[in-house]
Amino acid sequence: SLVARPIWPSTALIFAVNAVVTFLFVLVLMRLRLAPRTTPPRSGGSFFGEMGEGFAHILHDPALRLILLVMLCGGAMVRAMVELVPAIAAGTFANDATGLAVLSGAAAIGAVASGLSVGRGRAVRLLFGVLLWWGLGGVAAIVLTQAQHPVSAVVAAIGVGFTITR
Repeated sequence: SLVARPIWPSTALIFAVNAVVTFLFVLVLMRLRLAPRTTPPRSGGSFFGEMGEGFAHILHDPALRLILLVMLCGGAMVRAMVELVPAIAAGTFANDATGLAVLSGAAAIGAVASGLSVGRGRAVRLLFGVLLWWGLGGVAAIVLTQAQHPVSAVVAAIGVGFTITR
């Protein structure tokens, strides 16, 4: 008799791989050496006073205000997809727990790939880049919510993770 074999490895294996990758990430973080501060830290202001200064600066800088508004809108719409991953996994994968682990891991792979591939850019292109990546993230989020097959869900989750980080 033919026995259907699952496409994805067991849930325990996925969590074990995640633990190993997380451990390696912690090791890399421990080896990082930060450059010394070039400017002395500011002192004398309260936390709320400094927050007020920051908001006043944003209100007086139209470009910064626009960029932060775009970030807020994109974050509220695209970032919310990560919270829907359990429901998406339940509708796409035969095993809910395995599907959740796979989609969460796929989003993490996308985020790491984005972080590793980002380079220094000019501030002039910042708004265009934010709009582009949130737009692509929106498309990936739509594909993720409509995925009927685990492979398309994984690819879309990688895209969501990549664009959120970028």
